[in-house]
Amino acid sequence: MSITALLLLPLSLAFTPEQKAREIPTSISLERTYCFGTCPVYTATIERSGKIHYHGEANVQNMGNVETQTSPRDFERLAAAIRRIGFESFASKYTSNYTDQTSVITTVKWAKRTKEVENYGMNGPDSLWELEEMIDGVVLGSVESQIVRDRPLSAVKPKTGAK
Repeated sequence: MSITALLLLPLSLAFTPEQKAREIPTSISLERTYCFGTCPVYTATIERSGKIHYHGEANVQNMGNVETQTSPRDFERLAAAIRRIGFESFASKYTSNYTDQTSVITTVKWAKRTKEVENYGMNGPDSLWELEEMIDGVVLGSVESQIVRDRPLSAVKPKTGAK
């Protein structure tokens, strides 16, 4: 093989924009960081299979580690939203002049690349906020369902006045 061919080989392996658009992520993660108030602090990763790894750290209903499952269809909906909003074209960081806000860090991993976007003080595009809310919905709904499934029946108290 010639030296020219060896130098051009990496270029031939690069993804075209069309290939990137069709590629499905392997995982989608969301991290919410501390603020000077009672902001929820947790990290969560959703795998393509639908498996969710969650760690609640502060100001959340579910503290500690929880592993649960969502539908692979939920992951596909998130992946479609990532493509639709052009997540890969977002800046890596959106900032603010304020210093008491939380950051939301969204990380998408594909087979051969990773894109991370930090949204401090919700200063990123509206479509990024909408994606963060979608991820929250999938994660928190699944985590709460897992906690309820794992709770012993004796821990479930009837509402006052229930017959």
